[in-house]
Amino acid sequence: MAAMKPRTAHTLTRLVALRRQNAEQALGQARISLDEEKAKLAALQAELRSAAPDCEQDYAALSLSDRFGNSTRLLGQIEAQKSVVALCEETLAIRRKHLKRAFGSEQSLKDIVSSRK
Repeated sequence: MAAMKPRTAHTLTRLVALRRQNAEQALGQARISLDEEKAKLAALQAELRSAAPDCEQDYAALSLSDRFGNSTRLLGQIEAQKSVVALCEETLAIRRKHLKRAFGSEQSLKDIVSSRK
């Protein structure tokens, strides 16, 4: 195999570093989004618990649902928020895989460049 030109190696190193940086930023954004959605879920659950503080959550939800209908709305919002949190967790896992691949690419490129010197 022909040796890699220094300029080519430098360009590839920069591209891989940019890819890694982009993956790190995307992972950070996904973590922030997940934290925000979990906070929203916790707030909804706290609102549901505050409606009947002396009862367990499941019983309170059913009891209030029969009496006022507010808990039905809250339970629907909680379930919707759980699905949003699950989606954010999936996104976070995908972003983590992308970052791992970027680190792998960076290491592979370093190995190739160092072996050809």
